[in-house]
Amino acid sequence: MKLAFFISSMTLGGAQRVAATLLNEWARRGIQIDLYTFDKKAESFFSLHESIRVIALDLFSASASKWESISNCIRRSSRIRQVLKESRPDLVVSFMSNMNYLVTAAATGLDLPVVVSERTDPVASGEGIQGTMLRWIFYPNASRVIVQNQRIHEYMPPVVRARSCVISNPVIVPASEKNGSSGALRVLGLGRLSEEKGYDLLMRAFAGVNCSNALLRIVGDGPERARLEALRSELGFGTRVELPGATSTPSEELLSASVFVLSSRFEGSPNALLEAMACGVACVSFDCRTGPRELIRHGENGLLVPPGDVEGLTRAIQQVVDDASLRELLGRNARKSVMKYSLPNVLKQWDRVFEECGCVVDR
Repeated sequence: MKLAFFISSMTLGGAQRVAATLLNEWARRGIQIDLYTFDKKAESFFSLHESIRVIALDLFSASASKWESISNCIRRSSRIRQVLKESRPDLVVSFMSNMNYLVTAAATGLDLPVVVSERTDPVASGEGIQGTMLRWIFYPNASRVIVQNQRIHEYMPPVVRARSCVISNPVIVPASEKNGSSGALRVLGLGRLSEEKGYDLLMRAFAGVNCSNALLRIVGDGPERARLEALRSELGFGTRVELPGATSTPSEELLSASVFVLSSRFEGSPNALLEAMACGVACVSFDCRTGPRELIRHGENGLLVPPGDVEGLTRAIQQVVDDASLRELLGRNARKSVMKYSLPNVLKQWDRVFEECGCVVDR
């Protein structure tokens, strides 16, 4: 089986991490994979199986006007169509909405099964009526549409909903749970330093936590780094807040954390939260429109806080920091509750989608 996989870039990001995880497993099963990006260089932040061929199409370019944006979209879609005609894969998979529109347009009339995957909440991400129209236009051309949770599935236009299904992000469950914390209590945020992740809100919430033994560590990199560093100085944190940069081994950070906090303004299916729960870390999260509430049962395997409620986030962090038995209970229950999202279980769901498209995967 030959698979063509499209994603704009394989830089650090949640969608990219999921893509790398799935691609590596498919490659181990003997699937021939061509991974196409819009980058200038054929590279990936995440380790990829040696058999995966990364192909950089060099199609990133800024658009100075609406008409230039349209022209760039036509150019990209035309290049993707050329690639598909030349390579003739058995199956095409695309990640993220902007790439999904281009790929479904490019594959029109080529008699190729196309599976597209939404990677965030289309309502909260601010796509508005334009995104809705693009889904009405392009997604009926896809063989299957993958969404991350039931609420996003219900949002899809009826013509799209009929061919969509819910597949959560996979998580690799560590063989052992986290060790008990020693020394400082480490409050952890993990992900790309971008506005939607709400690390400015996390910092302000942490400023109200009354515990001299607690440290905040925000692991990741991205466009908000300078702003967060300035906020750290403004709030007078000193060494109590760490911004160490990105990591390719998040489980190491999670296994040494006392509390994990998801402070996002919006989410699709939050990888970092899922990974934290799998590691047995006590979790506190904003109750975003989609995502966290599919994973957390408040008070049982984590704590949910109303979206954007900084004072509420402070109280929840304080509660978990102060109570070791609560941390242990939430972490233990979290680990048990996410076993259904284990990589083998999620792969079975993808296998069924591939089979529905006429492609049988060797297991």
